[in-house]
Amino acid sequence: MCFDFLSMFEIIYFYIFSLWGYLMSKFENLMFGIFGKKRFELFKFLCDNSDENGFIFMKINDIEKNLNQSKPTIIASFKFLEEKKLLYRLKNGLYQLKFNY
Repeated sequence: MCFDFLSMFEIIYFYIFSLWGYLMSKFENLMFGIFGKKRFELFKFLCDNSDENGFIFMKINDIEKNLNQSKPTIIASFKFLEEKKLLYRLKNGLYQLKFNY
């Protein structure tokens, strides 16, 4: 009985994990379409490197090196994210992502 329950749990876990991966893939494709590839890469990088309050402490030169994008591309993407009120520049090297609507 315990073996059957454990096997069933593993199967359910596998399907949930597979479904989550599928949904995240679809979501990323949607975001690629909305933002564009480079903007999405930058936005994802900022999300991955922000703290629990959405703060990012990073200079544009550091972002350039990590993403292999040009400074004008990064600045244009920042302006786009600021226009959409997803990012606030507090000062050079300090930004905050905003998700609370």
